[in-house]
Amino acid sequence: MNWFNPYYRCTRLVTLTLSLIVLLAVLIGGGQPALAHRPHHVVTEVQISPRFSEDETLFIVVRNNLYKSIDAGNSWQRLVDGLDSQNLSGLALSQQNRERLYLSTRGDGVYRSTDGGLSWTQQVNGLGSRDLEAIAVSPNNDNLILVAGHDGGLYRSDNGGDQWQSVWMENQRITSLSFTPDNPQVIFVGTAEGEVHRSDDAGTTWVRSSQLDETGAITAIAPSTNFSQDNQLWLGTETAGVFSSSDGGNQFTAINSDLPDLQITDLLALAPDGGQPQLLLSTWDAGFFRSDDGGQTWNPAQGELAKDVQADELEEPHFYGLATSPAALAEGYVFMGGFDSLYRSEDGGQQWQQLETLSPDVVMAFDISPNYAQDQTLALGTYVNGIYLTKDGGQSWQRPSRGLHLPWFTNNFEQQYQDPRRYFHVAFSPNYGNDQTLFVSILWTKLLRSTDGGVSWQVVDLPSETRGVTLLVSPNFAEDETVYVAGQYGTFFRSTDGGRNFQTVADIGAPGGNDAPSFVASPNFIEDGILLATGPGGIFQSSDRAETWTRLTSDPAWETRRNLQIAISPNYAADGTIFVGTDAGVFWSTDAGASWQPLAGLGDFADDYIEAIAVSPEFEGDRTLVVSIRGQGLWRSVDGGQSFDQIGDSKLLFSKLDRIPSAGMAIQFSPNYGEDNTLYAMGDPNTALYRSRDQGLTWETLRVRDLELADPSLVEQGQIYLKVYRGRILRVGLAAVLGLVSYGVLSWFTRRRTLPIPRAVIPVVGTVVIFSSSLVILFK
Repeated sequence: MNWFNPYYRCTRLVTLTLSLIVLLAVLIGGGQPALAHRPHHVVTEVQISPRFSEDETLFIVVRNNLYKSIDAGNSWQRLVDGLDSQNLSGLALSQQNRERLYLSTRGDGVYRSTDGGLSWTQQVNGLGSRDLEAIAVSPNNDNLILVAGHDGGLYRSDNGGDQWQSVWMENQRITSLSFTPDNPQVIFVGTAEGEVHRSDDAGTTWVRSSQLDETGAITAIAPSTNFSQDNQLWLGTETAGVFSSSDGGNQFTAINSDLPDLQITDLLALAPDGGQPQLLLSTWDAGFFRSDDGGQTWNPAQGELAKDVQADELEEPHFYGLATSPAALAEGYVFMGGFDSLYRSEDGGQQWQQLETLSPDVVMAFDISPNYAQDQTLALGTYVNGIYLTKDGGQSWQRPSRGLHLPWFTNNFEQQYQDPRRYFHVAFSPNYGNDQTLFVSILWTKLLRSTDGGVSWQVVDLPSETRGVTLLVSPNFAEDETVYVAGQYGTFFRSTDGGRNFQTVADIGAPGGNDAPSFVASPNFIEDGILLATGPGGIFQSSDRAETWTRLTSDPAWETRRNLQIAISPNYAADGTIFVGTDAGVFWSTDAGASWQPLAGLGDFADDYIEAIAVSPEFEGDRTLVVSIRGQGLWRSVDGGQSFDQIGDSKLLFSKLDRIPSAGMAIQFSPNYGEDNTLYAMGDPNTALYRSRDQGLTWETLRVRDLELADPSLVEQGQIYLKVYRGRILRVGLAAVLGLVSYGVLSWFTRRRTLPIPRAVIPVVGTVVIFSSSLVILFK
C-alpha cells in the first residue's frame, strides 16, 4: 500500500478529522435544558371553611394577597373588594357561618366579610391601635372576636367588630390567641415573654396562669376539645418546643421526645372521632409532625417537604400555620402554609403535595402596539411562563419560543435554583409599524430584543448587575436608536444602537421598598429631551439623555411614599401636567414638577393606596384620567382630575400583584382611544387581560390559553450548543489545529527518510500526542 498516495492521504486526514469530532462530542456532552424551579410563594395564613367537606373552600394570604379556593386549593380567586389595607396580618373564620370572615392588618384595623370574602368593610370603632397582629373568633359565637396589637394590647368585640374595647392594658405583646372549643368563657393568650394568661369571662378580664422560662414567645395554644372535663392544654414555643398542661394552664411539662426542631410555628388539637385529641404540629425548619398520644411521641411526615434556601437567607420560617377541622381531618385533609408554597395532605399529614398559589402564568406586564389601530397587536410577559403576543386585540394568542429556551439565559444545561425568566416589563418601539422591534426585560440584569415582531429574541446583558429592569424606548427611536433602562437600585443604562449594547450613564441611589422604578419620557422629547423617573425621595428629571438628574420633590413626605407611578400629560409641553400615583393618594403638578399638590378630586379616597394610574392620549381634549384604588375599584375623571366617578366592576382589581415587583403599567389606553374607546388592564390571578370598549364602563376578560414553549428546532439546538460550549469548542478547535499542523510537519519530515517503522505511524502518533497534550493544557 502506498501511504503517500493522495487517496490514502485524504482518507487518513478524513479519519483523523472524524476522530477529533467524536472526541469533541464526548467532551461537550449531550445535556438538555433542565426545567427550573419557580420563585417562592410565601403563604403566611391559611384557613378552611367550617364546611370544607361540602364546599372545599379555603383562604390564604400569599405575599400579602388574599386568595380563595373552592376546589381544595387547585385554583384561586383574588379577593379585593373593600380591602384597601396595605398589610394583611391575620385571618379568622366563623365556625357557625361560612360566609363570615375577619382580617387583621398592620395599620388599618380589622376588616369583616359577610359574603365569603367577596367584599369587605373596615371595622375600627374603639380600636386604640390599628396596627394589629393575631386575630381569633370564638368557635361558639362568631360575634365574639379578639385581636392583638402589634406593640401590645388586646381588643375585644362582642358584636362582630362593630365596636371594640381594650381589655389588656399591659405593653406585653400577645403572640397567640385561643378559645376553648367546649367552653365559650375560657380563653388563653400567650405573650412574647413566654407568659400564659387566662380569661374565664369571655375575654373581659385576664389573669396570668403561668410563666415559661427560656422558651421565647408562645407561638401557639391548643386547648383540648374536651377541656371542660380534662383541663388539658398544649403550647408551642419559639425556641423550646411543645409543652403540655393537665391542670388548665397552671403547670407545664415539655413533651419534645422525637422532635428534631423546637421552633414551633403552629399547633392544633382535634378529635375527629370524639376520642383522644390528635395533635398536629408545624415547625420552623422540619415541617409537619403528628401525635396520637397527647404529645408523648411525634411522627414526622413521610418524605422530605420541599424547602427554599432563601428562607434561611432571609431568616424566615420554612413552614407557617396549619388548617384543618375535625370533619376535614377525618377525610385526611390538612393544609400547611410555607415559604416556598402551600402544602396539602390528603392522608392526615403523612404525604404532602405543593399547590400552585401565585400562578407562573399571571401577567406581570403588557404593552400595546403604537400601531394598534392597524395591527391590533399586544404583547405580555408572565411571572415565569413566557411571552405571549396577539394580533387581533386579544382574541387569540401565540407564544414565541426562538431565543427563549433556558440555556440562552444561563449559558449551561444545569438545573437552576430559580428560573431566571421572570418577565418584568414590555415595551414596543414607537416605530414598530416599520421596524417590528420590541423589548422585554426580566427581573435581573438582562433584557430581550426582537426585530421581527416577536417571532425570535436575542438576550442582551446589561453592563452591571441590577434588579428591576424597567424599559423606556426613545420616542425618537427611528432616528436615534436609543433605549433607556432603569434599575431598581437607581442605576440608569443607555443604548444608542437599537438595544444591542448598553452603557451605564447615571446612578441616583436606591429608594426604599421593593417597587420597580417608573420611567417616562416627555411627549415632546425630541425637542426638550426630558425624562422623568422615580428614585429615593420621589421624582427625578433629566434633560441630557439620562446622564444627570435633578430631584423635583423636595417635601420630606416623599421619602416614605411607595409604589410611585408617573403618568404624564400628552400635552405636557403646553400644560406641564404630571400625575403621580402613590400609596398615599395621587399628587399632581401643573408646572413641570416645580410644585406638587394632592389631587383633591378623589374626595374620601384622596390618601388611599393607588394601584394604577393612566392618562388618556387625548387628554388635551377629553381631560380623561383613570385610577385604580386598592379595595375601591376603578375611578375615572373627565375634567382633568377635579372630580371622579366609579366605573367598572369593583370586584376586579386592576393592579400589579402585591409584593411581586414588576414594571408593568396595570391600565393602558389604546393609542387610538379617541376613535375606539378601548382600554386594557391586568390584575387577574391567571393568564388574562381585561378589555373595555366603552371608555371603562364595562370590562371583559380575555383569557390567554396556556401554550407550551415549543422545542427548539435542529438549527436552534445547534445554536444553543454553540453558545453554551463555545469556549470548549474553541479550545478543542485550537488543539485540533495544532494536531493537524503537527501531522503535516511530521509527514513532511519523514517523507524521504528510512525509518525502522512505517512512515505513517509517526505523523499519526505525533498528532495524537500533540492533540491530547494541547487538550490537557487548554482544559486545565
